[in-house]
Amino acid sequence: MATNRVGVNRAMKELPKTNPSVFRMCDFDLPAHANRESLLYSKSGFTDFSGFKNLAMLCLFATCIRIIIENLRKYGILINPMPIINWINVNTTPSINVQLFLSLNVFILIGWKMESLAAKFEWFSSVVNVLHHCNIVLSMVGPCAVIWMRGPAPLGALVVMFHVIIVWAKLISYVQVNQHFRTVVRPKEVAAGGGGSGRTSPSTPPPKTSGQAAAAEEVAAVCYPNNLTVIDMYYFMLAPTLCYELNFPRTKSIRWRFLAKRLTEACLLLVINLSIIQQWIQPTVANTMAGLGVGKENIIYLATRTIKLALPNNVSWLLFFYMYFHSFLNATAEILRFGDRQFYRDWWNASTVQYFWKNWNIPVHKWLLRHIYRPMRAKGFSRNMAVLGVFALSAILHEVAVSVPLGLVRGYSFAGMIVYVPLAAGTTMMEKSGMLSEQWGNVIVWSTLLLGQPLGVLMYVEDYLAKV
Repeated sequence: MATNRVGVNRAMKELPKTNPSVFRMCDFDLPAHANRESLLYSKSGFTDFSGFKNLAMLCLFATCIRIIIENLRKYGILINPMPIINWINVNTTPSINVQLFLSLNVFILIGWKMESLAAKFEWFSSVVNVLHHCNIVLSMVGPCAVIWMRGPAPLGALVVMFHVIIVWAKLISYVQVNQHFRTVVRPKEVAAGGGGSGRTSPSTPPPKTSGQAAAAEEVAAVCYPNNLTVIDMYYFMLAPTLCYELNFPRTKSIRWRFLAKRLTEACLLLVINLSIIQQWIQPTVANTMAGLGVGKENIIYLATRTIKLALPNNVSWLLFFYMYFHSFLNATAEILRFGDRQFYRDWWNASTVQYFWKNWNIPVHKWLLRHIYRPMRAKGFSRNMAVLGVFALSAILHEVAVSVPLGLVRGYSFAGMIVYVPLAAGTTMMEKSGMLSEQWGNVIVWSTLLLGQPLGVLMYVEDYLAKV
């Protein structure tokens, strides 16, 4: 099919070639017309619009250069690392954020120790699930309560909350997977005369697919309860995944050149992103806050300022995506020789909202699918109810991640996630019915990202400034 399209595009570019012998004939004897469609008609078969794409890129580049020049002429150079350092660190030494970050090790070690005791003592296995739930709840509620009451620097608290949610999700996966092997798999093997040696994870041995998987190191599979070690626990906590397994796919060695490239990318993109925030986003937000009023004009003003903030905000978001999901996670995986590097798929081509949320953050999607969606379906919930449960939990976590560091609850993040439920259902239904083409579906997805994020930023900043 791709070859045919290329052939059509080439045929559209070239004029019909005539036989040299016909030059002896009168030009009026030659046909000047044939049955042909206009190239811009969607069913013409022509698909090569790379020239327009290049024009759009040049226009975007020229616009960015103009904005940079105007920004520098108006504000001068605003890039300064000290405000960021002061924002992360409060006047206490060591800061509350650092203490909270380190205190998460307590919940990690408690989770590992309780599971180790449950594997050794059958009587403890009957009560360990309740203790696990208490530990998991405290790992989330404890840091949230401290941040809410003590009010540390918001940027540092945001990083801590991000890590708190990761540890909370990993503890859930660690407990549920080991509980499965402890209460379901191991008793069956003991009854069958297997001596209770346990089983490996269903994903072991890891399948060899391509590239680095072909060079994967052949190692002996770890069986339950031999996996219950501190090293195994912390390997999982550091690994770029939220889903626990007894045996993760591993690469044979560390590619030092690849690692150096990813670390260099991460550091440079972090500096560039912080510079964009200081030089471009902060003045735009500050000017917006200064001009907010009351009445209908306020809505129009907020709409125009949201559009103005859309470009720098999404440039920053895209840089963060590449920096974290590609550079940082690949660097972490390379250091740990973690084999599964699919941290994202082609979300930028999403023609439906549902496709975007399934593919832009694969570690979170896998965790929600494995620990929320499928268990709900197994308990008899309908597909729509399970999807709603996934979005509801994601909305709550988004709200917690933003509201707790800011010390205020407004529900903007929660509402922004929940509104995707009908939008996802609508775009999926329209695409299946043929009412919405892939191109227009992709435009809708990008529109929600371009406008939704800056609007949320302005609303949260306005309420935070009113609070302080």
